[in-house]
Amino acid sequence: MPDEIFNLLVIMTGCLFWGLIGLIAGSQKNYKVEGFWFGALLWIFGIIIIVAKDGNKVRCPFCKELIFKEATYCPHCTQPIPANCNKNGCSSMATHVDSKYDLFSKEKQ
Repeated sequence: MPDEIFNLLVIMTGCLFWGLIGLIAGSQKNYKVEGFWFGALLWIFGIIIIVAKDGNKVRCPFCKELIFKEATYCPHCTQPIPANCNKNGCSSMATHVDSKYDLFSKEKQ
Protein backbone atom coordinates (compact mmCIF):
# COMPACT_ATOMS: atom_id res chain seq x y z
CA MET A 1 0.00 0.00 0.00
CA PRO A 2 1.50 3.38 -0.94
CA ASP A 3 2.43 5.69 1.91
CA GLU A 4 -0.03 8.41 0.84
CA ILE A 5 -2.98 6.03 0.96
CA PHE A 6 -1.86 4.59 4.28
CA ASN A 7 -1.42 8.06 5.81
CA LEU A 8 -4.84 9.14 4.56
CA LEU A 9 -6.38 5.97 5.97
CA VAL A 10 -4.76 6.58 9.38
CA ILE A 11 -6.00 10.18 9.45
CA MET A 12 -9.54 9.21 8.46
CA THR A 13 -9.67 6.35 10.97
CA GLY A 14 -8.36 8.61 13.74
CA CYS A 15 -10.89 11.32 12.90
CA LEU A 16 -13.71 8.80 12.95
CA PHE A 17 -12.57 7.18 16.20
CA TRP A 18 -11.97 10.42 18.11
CA GLY A 19 -15.08 11.93 16.56
CA LEU A 20 -17.10 9.04 17.99
CA ILE A 21 -15.45 9.53 21.37
CA GLY A 22 -16.45 13.21 21.18
CA LEU A 23 -19.96 12.20 20.15
CA ILE A 24 -20.30 9.90 23.15
CA ALA A 25 -18.95 12.57 25.50
CA GLY A 26 -21.18 15.25 23.94
CA SER A 27 -24.30 13.11 24.10
CA GLN A 28 -24.35 13.45 27.89
CA LYS A 29 -25.08 17.18 27.51
CA ASN A 30 -27.02 16.79 24.22
CA TYR A 31 -24.11 18.15 22.10
CA LYS A 32 -23.66 15.12 19.85
CA VAL A 33 -22.72 16.87 16.59
CA GLU A 34 -20.48 19.41 18.30
CA GLY A 35 -18.77 16.65 20.27
CA PHE A 36 -18.10 14.67 17.10
CA TRP A 37 -16.50 17.63 15.30
CA PHE A 38 -14.54 18.65 18.39
CA GLY A 39 -13.04 15.17 18.70
CA ALA A 40 -12.23 14.95 14.98
CA LEU A 41 -10.60 18.40 14.91
CA LEU A 42 -8.50 17.68 17.99
CA TRP A 43 -7.17 14.57 16.24
CA ILE A 44 -6.17 16.60 13.17
CA PHE A 45 -4.44 19.25 15.31
CA GLY A 46 -2.54 16.49 17.11
CA ILE A 47 -1.31 15.08 13.80
CA ILE A 48 -0.16 18.55 12.70
CA ILE A 49 1.80 18.99 15.94
CA ILE A 50 3.48 15.59 15.53
CA VAL A 51 4.46 16.32 11.93
CA ALA A 52 5.83 19.75 12.87
CA LYS A 53 7.83 18.23 15.73
CA ASP A 54 9.50 15.68 13.42
CA GLY A 55 10.22 18.34 10.79
CA ASN A 56 13.83 18.78 11.93
CA LYS A 57 14.70 15.10 11.48
CA VAL A 58 16.03 13.04 8.59
CA ARG A 59 16.55 9.30 8.09
CA CYS A 60 19.89 7.73 8.92
CA PRO A 61 21.48 6.44 5.68
CA PHE A 62 22.47 3.19 7.40
CA CYS A 63 19.59 2.08 9.65
CA LYS A 64 16.83 4.39 8.31
CA GLU A 65 15.82 5.59 11.80
CA LEU A 66 14.90 9.24 12.36
CA ILE A 67 17.79 11.39 13.60
CA PHE A 68 18.28 15.13 14.03
CA LYS A 69 19.61 16.99 10.97
CA GLU A 70 22.58 18.27 12.98
CA ALA A 71 23.66 14.80 14.15
CA THR A 72 27.23 13.70 13.49
CA TYR A 73 26.51 10.05 14.31
CA CYS A 74 23.37 7.94 14.55
CA PRO A 75 22.31 7.16 18.14
CA HIS A 76 20.60 3.96 16.95
CA CYS A 77 23.28 2.23 14.89
CA THR A 78 26.24 4.38 16.10
CA GLN A 79 27.45 4.93 12.52
CA PRO A 80 29.04 8.33 11.81
CA ILE A 81 26.97 10.45 9.46
CA PRO A 82 29.03 11.22 6.33
CA ALA A 83 30.07 14.77 5.50
CA ASN A 84 28.19 14.63 2.17
CA CYS A 85 24.90 14.44 4.10
CA ASN A 86 23.40 17.89 4.42
CA LYS A 87 20.25 19.16 6.08
CA ASN A 88 18.10 17.65 3.31
CA GLY A 89 19.46 14.15 3.75
CA CYS A 90 22.20 12.22 1.98
CA SER A 91 22.68 12.96 -1.70
CA SER A 92 24.44 9.74 -2.66
CA MET A 93 25.20 7.05 -0.12
CA ALA A 94 26.34 4.56 -2.76
CA THR A 95 29.66 6.37 -3.12
CA HIS A 96 30.33 6.66 0.62
CA VAL A 97 32.46 4.00 2.31
CA ASP A 98 33.97 4.60 5.73
CA SER A 99 37.06 2.44 6.10
CA LYS A 100 36.93 2.49 9.93
CA TYR A 101 33.65 0.54 9.99
CA ASP A 102 32.64 -2.79 8.61
CA LEU A 103 29.33 -2.41 6.78
CA PHE A 104 27.96 -5.63 8.29
CA SER A 105 28.77 -5.02 11.97
CA LYS A 106 28.55 -2.14 14.41
CA GLU A 107 32.04 -2.61 15.78
CA LYS A 108 35.17 -0.79 14.69
CA GLN A 109 37.72 -2.80 12.75
